[in-house]
Amino acid sequence: MKHRKAVSLLCAFLAVCLCSCGFIGPIEETPDPLLSFPPIVIHSKDPNATDPPAANSDAPLSGNENPEPATDPGTDNADPNDPNAGTDPEPEVTVDPNAIPFETTYGLDVEIPPLLGNGLEMPVDGATGFASVNLPVWPANPGDRAGYKLASFVYGDDTNSTAGKANLDASDDFTARTTKFALISNTSTQDLTSFQGAMAVLVPGTGFQIIEEVGDWWHINFVDQNSQFGESLTSGWIEHRYCFINLPDVIPSILYNDTNCSGSIFVSCGKDIPNVTGKSFYNTYAYNVRLARNEFIMPMLYTAARDVCAAQHKALAEGNCLEIYQTFRPLQTQKAVANAVQEMANVDPEVKAGISTSPWSISWFIATGTSNHQIGFALDVTLVRMKAGEIKQVASYPYLRCTDFERYSMPTAMHELSLRAASQVSPGNTTLSAGMKASDCAQGLRRYFTTSGFTPLASEWWHFNNTAAQRATTACPSKGDYFTEQLYSTLPA
Repeated sequence: MKHRKAVSLLCAFLAVCLCSCGFIGPIEETPDPLLSFPPIVIHSKDPNATDPPAANSDAPLSGNENPEPATDPGTDNADPNDPNAGTDPEPEVTVDPNAIPFETTYGLDVEIPPLLGNGLEMPVDGATGFASVNLPVWPANPGDRAGYKLASFVYGDDTNSTAGKANLDASDDFTARTTKFALISNTSTQDLTSFQGAMAVLVPGTGFQIIEEVGDWWHINFVDQNSQFGESLTSGWIEHRYCFINLPDVIPSILYNDTNCSGSIFVSCGKDIPNVTGKSFYNTYAYNVRLARNEFIMPMLYTAARDVCAAQHKALAEGNCLEIYQTFRPLQTQKAVANAVQEMANVDPEVKAGISTSPWSISWFIATGTSNHQIGFALDVTLVRMKAGEIKQVASYPYLRCTDFERYSMPTAMHELSLRAASQVSPGNTTLSAGMKASDCAQGLRRYFTTSGFTPLASEWWHFNNTAAQRATTACPSKGDYFTEQLYSTLPA
């Protein structure tokens, strides 16, 4: 209740301020062109629900699970040096005779607006952001002064350095780290682990509104629930390297389709997963004032956002458009799916073979602990061919909006958790799988992302990891044990 009150307070305050200052007038919801989404969810739920689905349990996690960091940017918590690597299961590949051909020639009579100087379609000011780890908020922009940023690297003791770095839990109390870990600072002797001088510390998952970006910092509006005056709207400065940004706010041309909100499409060997397939795990579908339409909340590390935008504009230039199904995924959802798949495999020999035939294991298809989705540098995405588009605007900023499309036929359905979906013949072997070789569109999708700073996942044709964002947050990776259901977006200045 306190959380909902805080969200309402911030939204109401911002609306009153912007209107009274003449920045914006009353915002009316305008109907968005109906997109032709071919039916792909058998047990879908209505994403227009205003309350979180009943299936979303807020029960706390046990806290006993240690994070399982990926050993390689191209894996989802599996070992690329598996001694069994090299065996290609070569599942049978059936080519859809009705599949549309992969298009690389732009045929729409619509000019694509150029990107802004920030490498995105929209300014970041007015967008919604989220803290991915404990983040101090400073009363003034620290600039390049030493001692105000989180670690670029974390050192353990001499005998346990690697393990210490790998098991660092960014959700823990920073004051407990003073004996084993040190935040790098060139000259400052400040006890950084206690964030001395910070006006507040945003816990992981806290949402806020971005006012402006200056260098490595964001000026933000946030609700301080611990001030001496109780809940109050406050502004301050936060390091954006460890922040998520809501992708629709800055790349509105992409199609967003979070089926883990509207009704999960996870299957294994083509079979529904009990208590997963068709289930709504959270509620991230809401009216977005900035975009004047209902849209999913799609958080991802800000460091990765420009690379996602670059991939999208390579697709647009060839008459195609990205459709993103998942960016950040809460740990609670991750573990629920992993547990359900394992239970299914225990009683279904086909599913067991589909997720554990050497050299594969279940963690290649759904991580059993913290995955790259929780850290924030992974996304699940497919490709569509645009049939129609129009120019829309956010304030004075134009972007191309896809209004009609056709889906390409990919190697498997999205979120098929088995070796059928593998993009490579085995972990550590870059040879394309039979399914990938037979799919020009899947190879086109892979090209858009591998030439834009991403590494493909060997076990899933739809999954890509952003190398730069992964490296930038190695010191304090997000554990992902939170939900990102608030939306604070408004028009850019």
